[in-house]
Amino acid sequence: MNRSTALLNGAILWATTLAISAWLLSSGVSGAFGVVAGNAGEIINSAQQSGVDPNAVADPNVTAQQAREIASNGAKIGWSFALGSLLGLIASLVGASIGTRHPRANTVVRTEI
Repeated sequence: MNRSTALLNGAILWATTLAISAWLLSSGVSGAFGVVAGNAGEIINSAQQSGVDPNAVADPNVTAQQAREIASNGAKIGWSFALGSLLGLIASLVGASIGTRHPRANTVVRTEI
């Protein structure tokens, strides 16, 4: 296997790992929401029995400054994810490059007698 083929294999491994990780994360989050949604009726019934009105929604009272801070934190998370993904790609390519086998050159010395 030459170096370019090894780099291609490393990039494919990185992309596959990234896709599987995203799928596992989204499955876990959707599973957690499924559990919450499945038990929503029981939660509402227990809230009504304790005297809490489920239709009364509190105003979040988010100021413009807090909204900017939330957006800034979201941008930092996005950049951190992008940087981490690129570092993973670099590590995958370096590992593939180092792990490349180099064919041995067999030299045959013939002596005539």
